[in-house]
Amino acid sequence: MVNMRKAIGVVVFVMLWFFCFLSVNNEIILPSPIQVFERMLQMFFHLSTYTALMQTFFLVVVSVILAFLPAYILNLVCFRYLCLLDYISPMLTFCKSVPTISLTLFVVFLFSSKMSCIVICWVVLFPSLFTMIRQKVSEFPSTLQDVMRLYPNSFIKECRAIYIPYLKQNSMDSLRFGIGFGCKIIVMAEIIGQVNFGVGRQVNMLRQNLDMCGVLAWTGWLILIVIIIDSIWKGEKRFY
Repeated sequence: MVNMRKAIGVVVFVMLWFFCFLSVNNEIILPSPIQVFERMLQMFFHLSTYTALMQTFFLVVVSVILAFLPAYILNLVCFRYLCLLDYISPMLTFCKSVPTISLTLFVVFLFSSKMSCIVICWVVLFPSLFTMIRQKVSEFPSTLQDVMRLYPNSFIKECRAIYIPYLKQNSMDSLRFGIGFGCKIIVMAEIIGQVNFGVGRQVNMLRQNLDMCGVLAWTGWLILIVIIIDSIWKGEKRFY
């Protein structure tokens, strides 16, 4: 039933897209779904497609790992030392409030093209991942906290026996969110930073040539890959 509703949603979206295409009546501004699908099929047989996707997803994976690890570790420490939040909150506020475009223009001058993409993605992802994990930490049962006060153990033992298993589900969900959100950030950073690799470079070249069909085809590939990863992740959910 859920899959049927999703299929209906996809059909409705494609119909709306086709209706907008007929209304605009300009392939340069908005190509038809059929044209985009045909371009995606053409890209499927080109090695450059896989090279660009691998380069971009490598940056996504590195950025997500670098953002997730400190967010996870800091939340573990917050189990024991809640006052740590007072020191972290200014940095979280800065990361959340700084305009992404301003950050991108500033970082591009300081780092290499690859490093600038990772830094931009980290600044955007870190507060989101920290907040997601922090929400689960705040829901830690008070009754279990009382028991732990009665029978104290070392912090490392508490992490291995209680905190890490408690956060396991939430951590997997945070990583899944980070991969999907990180794809959008990395591609944007690649475009603004004028890098010479990855999906962002391909999209930027097509945009300059007013090839919106190609831009939407790359967008379709990214969406398709994220959906596949998300489906695989949900399929493996029963194992953790």
